[in-house]
Amino acid sequence: MFFDLLLLLLCIHPASPFTPSITLPAQTPKIGILIVDGFSPFHSSYLTNIAINDYSAGVVNALSPYTALGLTKTSKASDVDEDFLSHIPPLAPDDLSDWLDAIQFPLVGVFCESDAGLDFSERLSCMISSLPQGSHFRHNGHLPCRRDKYLLNSYLSSKKIPTVQQTLCTSTSDVSGAYPDYNPPVIVKPPVGCASESVFLCPSLPAAMEASSYILNQNEWGAYNKKNGEVLLQEFVEGREFAVDCVSYGGHHKEVAMWSYDKTDSGFGPFAYRGTSLFCPSDDPALFAKVCEYVFQCLSELDIDYGLTHTEVRISSSGDPLVIEVNCRQHNANVLPLCRSCVGYDAVEVLG
Repeated sequence: MFFDLLLLLLCIHPASPFTPSITLPAQTPKIGILIVDGFSPFHSSYLTNIAINDYSAGVVNALSPYTALGLTKTSKASDVDEDFLSHIPPLAPDDLSDWLDAIQFPLVGVFCESDAGLDFSERLSCMISSLPQGSHFRHNGHLPCRRDKYLLNSYLSSKKIPTVQQTLCTSTSDVSGAYPDYNPPVIVKPPVGCASESVFLCPSLPAAMEASSYILNQNEWGAYNKKNGEVLLQEFVEGREFAVDCVSYGGHHKEVAMWSYDKTDSGFGPFAYRGTSLFCPSDDPALFAKVCEYVFQCLSELDIDYGLTHTEVRISSSGDPLVIEVNCRQHNANVLPLCRSCVGYDAVEVLG
């Protein structure tokens, strides 16, 4: 998917220059950070303000190939004259070296706001750290199982971490063959996705077949011209759902906030967000500790040593947390003011 997208970009705009977009503090910065796909005021703008005003650090803004191509398509339709493709950092070593030289201060880390840009950000991080200009750059390497739910559960299961029952299918026939091994209802969803998009709770085999057929005929998440080639069948865990926002540094993890999700039926299952509330550790200290410890184990096994993460879990009938997904990004909602008011700090402040 990634290299197909890069090839498409080269065909559309084969000679696009690579131009860093830099925001500078009042003083000459000694270090800086890279933000990929930064648009929201409660994530990227907030992080930029802290970097510039509190740390006198520079900020470089860039776009992932998926986002740049999407903006290019939109701008052509609305007659917006901006070369979004020039905001994609190059991955070729010589071009990337020139791009880093143009920044004129060392980068120490990358923060990606979009799910679609996470894979590119990890690849870019590996390339930056391989160059002399990246000697101070901290990152977590490149690991596809952080984004692919099937790979995620398979990998964590191989590390003896409890996960849900699952089967990867490439056709509706595969779904039909695997369905008898599950207690309905079952979850049918794409292996790679965002939030609850194309996630179905299926009470019967016909419903699972219909959902899988729909998914296989949709575009793959993060791709514009490629259909899903796989569909994921999973057991449905009926217990409470939580999300844990963490900050990691040097392999040490700190929970910043734990959230309790309140969801209602959307017509395809109980996946529509009705509310998200901050979970108070004193309400159930044992549950809080158990969920956080489980999340820390997942982060460590996934080699997440630095940065922000947002991990979602459900509680099984036996009381054990089971991972839904691990997102190597900040909680994509305006939760920072609530954290500061209730907890006394937020994830970005802890990160600094």
